[in-house]
Amino acid sequence: TGFTPCERIRREGKYENKTTFDIAACLAAERVLFAVLRDGAVVSLAATCEAPAARGDEGGIMEISVETAPAYRGSGYATAAVAALTDWLSARGFTTLYKCRAENEKSARVAARAGLTRSGRFMYFVFRKDRS
Repeated sequence: TGFTPCERIRREGKYENKTTFDIAACLAAERVLFAVLRDGAVVSLAATCEAPAARGDEGGIMEISVETAPAYRGSGYATAAVAALTDWLSARGFTTLYKCRAENEKSARVAARAGLTRSGRFMYFVFRKDRS
């Protein structure tokens, strides 16, 4: 049935935030955020771990992170947010790096369902989505 639509978050205070991400701090650091919204609230959020703009046009590898509020887990929201962010990054020449602890099978499934491929293991599973 496809992914849940996501929205790029560009300003703080527009939505209630049900995750633990500090949206204001992420935006101030010029990180890129994609969220799943339910009833005007951010329930799942994927974010770059740094500002892509700081790299200019060079692309390269960009690490991301994701969180879904506990009451909303298991609905595909993290997968949708990760897929939206990795598509955005790929379109701009970045390779996505998604890391999770090897024992975190749920997080590993999020990465795989979002189209990333496991490319390594060193205390973490390492997933990447290479430019197409």
